[in-house]
Amino acid sequence: GRLLTAASEMSAVQENAQTAAGAAAARIQELEGRLLTAASEMSAVQENAQTAAGAAAARIQELEGRLLTAASEMSAVQENAQTAAGAAAARIQELEGRLLTAA
Repeated sequence: GRLLTAASEMSAVQENAQTAAGAAAARIQELEGRLLTAASEMSAVQENAQTAAGAAAARIQELEGRLLTAASEMSAVQENAQTAAGAAAARIQELEGRLLTAA
């Protein structure tokens, strides 16, 4: 009787262990799936970040180029203004001289 009871208990323990092992295997599989999904999402996020960083770098370069162009144009405008001011001053002097001569 005791032998049969022990065998029955042993069988129940073995069945419980197999059930637990099956549940653990299913849980491991689920977690591995979630890990792969998370890794894929992380890779996509990293790729998006790199794309955004590349776009930002290109935009910065474009703006720096435009800034240099604007600075160069501003310098040319300033130079033209100084030349025009010099020419105007010379013309004023010439006209003043002619006025003095005429008077």
